[in-house]
Amino acid sequence: MNFTGRNCSPTNLRRKQNVSRPCVPPLSTVFIDKQLYDVALKYGAGLINGQAPAFVADWKWKQHQMVLERFGWPAAIEDEKEMRVRTGMDAVSRRAKDNSLFAIKQIIPDRFEWISAIDFEAVKTDRAAVRTQFKALLKFGLIGFSRNKVRVSVGL
Repeated sequence: MNFTGRNCSPTNLRRKQNVSRPCVPPLSTVFIDKQLYDVALKYGAGLINGQAPAFVADWKWKQHQMVLERFGWPAAIEDEKEMRVRTGMDAVSRRAKDNSLFAIKQIIPDRFEWISAIDFEAVKTDRAAVRTQFKALLKFGLIGFSRNKVRVSVGL
């Protein structure tokens, strides 16, 4: 019942120097006295070592950080964000709109990379040709990615 495994998701963020891929902690992860448990492996509801488990809604910030680090996520990711201030533009006058200043807190992109997996199992015929075409398609990166519609490079 004590936590030993990691439940991986298809797309994760990691620091560029990391070698392992972070995983998403299961919702069944609980705390008892600074110890992590997976209650999905426990039969029925109840106490653990005579204590009520603390689920994700009950965790303090340090517990969240501990869980994320345990599953391979970058420590203190909040420290890796920066505030960028922007202004909305008027398309007709091509000037800044009145009262349209806004700020976005975002992850500093040069320090992280997104890791993802593509599953070709559903392709029943000529899977190698589909992979080749997909690789050729991604050679120029992805255009219009994310909320900011940026171009991103893709490595396979």
